[in-house]
Amino acid sequence: ARLQQSGQVVISTESRVPPLLRDEWQDLAKRYGVRSLAWIPILGQETDCFYSLNLMQVTHARHWRPDDVALLRGIADQLALALRNAQLFDAMQRAAVELRANNAELEAFFYTVSHDLQAPVVSLRGFASLLQSQYESQLDDRGQMYVSRIAANVEFLGRLLQDLLELSRVG
Repeated sequence: ARLQQSGQVVISTESRVPPLLRDEWQDLAKRYGVRSLAWIPILGQETDCFYSLNLMQVTHARHWRPDDVALLRGIADQLALALRNAQLFDAMQRAAVELRANNAELEAFFYTVSHDLQAPVVSLRGFASLLQSQYESQLDDRGQMYVSRIAANVEFLGRLLQDLLELSRVG
């Protein structure tokens, strides 16, 4: 893990096996016929697991030149970017699913609230209309102004509830 975090590239050939690969080298050589190996850590990950780019030469012992290592390091850096993009895409997909669920819940709430408040608004509208039509002559100017304000506010509330209902249907 420390080697992974350091970003150190490990090169191994039959004639030069680094101490940290001695145990695995015998198995790789016997099982797969590996004659040389380049291990390049893929850096920049924020997860518990780590990735590496491994190249094994089985036909002959390869001498890895500095420009080979630089090319492999560049490829590993591109892989790190691709992995990060995949992680970001996955996080975005999870957030989108959660947002859709929250929106559906909010739409259901708007629908319920707008429907539940329609009945009291209809009653208020009816009573205000009744006061205006049957008792207008018995009300002084101030009383008529109050009834007019009640009727105007009931209409405004009715429009708000209709807008909420439409919003819940739009989704």
